[in-house]
This record gives sequence, C-alpha cells and structure tokens, in this order.
Amino acid sequence: MEYGGRTVEGRGLGVDTVRIRDAEAADAADIARIYNHYVLETTATFDIEAKTADERTAWLATHDAAHPVLVAETSGGIRAWGCLT
Repeated sequence: MEYGGRTVEGRGLGVDTVRIRDAEAADAADIARIYNHYVLETTATFDIEAKTADERTAWLATHDAAHPVLVAETSGGIRAWGCLT
C-alpha cells in the first residue's frame, strides 16, 4: 500500500481486492465504457453523446498530479473511476 504514490489496496464486502491507482492511457476504453452508461442512461452528466476511447485518452492527457484521474481495479478489471477537474 502506498499513499503518496496513490496505489492503495483493500478488501470489502467479501469480494476481490480493490486497487486504487492513477489511471493510464490503457484505461481509456474502460473509463469511456463506465462514463457512457451514465451519459446514455441517466441525468448524472450534461453530456448527451457517448465518448470514444480516443476522446478519453486525449482527456486523460490533460490531467496532472494536481488534477488526477484514479481508477478502482479488481481482478475483473476497472470497476470505477474518479477525477478532479
């Protein structure tokens, strides 16, 4: 477990270990998949069109240590993400 490096692992509710880490370009498709659910199925965002993995890759490149994008990962892949803008 690191905190300054932002890799944190934990277990909860009897499920897989959840690892919180900085997002990488390789996570863009999963971030888009999760985000697009909320774009297309809810009112949680003002976006009305789904984002592509390429758009999310470009978006990730605009974030830095002061405005990080984090992902929550289990053995089944990326389950959630969050960011500061």
